[in-house]
Amino acid sequence: MRDRQPLTAQRAVEIGFTDAWIPGDRVAFGIEVARRADAWLLSPNSFKVAVKRETRARDELIKPLAAYREELAQMRRNF
Repeated sequence: MRDRQPLTAQRAVEIGFTDAWIPGDRVAFGIEVARRADAWLLSPNSFKVAVKRETRARDELIKPLAAYREELAQMRRNF
């Protein structure tokens, strides 16, 4: 933590700290983000995320996450 230096977006990509950087001004940034969002929506990953979201919503109706938290707290007390 002693030798902290500024990190540019481009350098962050080079060292694997982030996936991508978008050069340009705010308008170019907005256009590129919209383009990438459109591409992602057409990708198989978009469908997978939607399926996961629906599955999680169904699971939440059956047993909410809060119930698991209560169960874990009880287990912690027992052990």
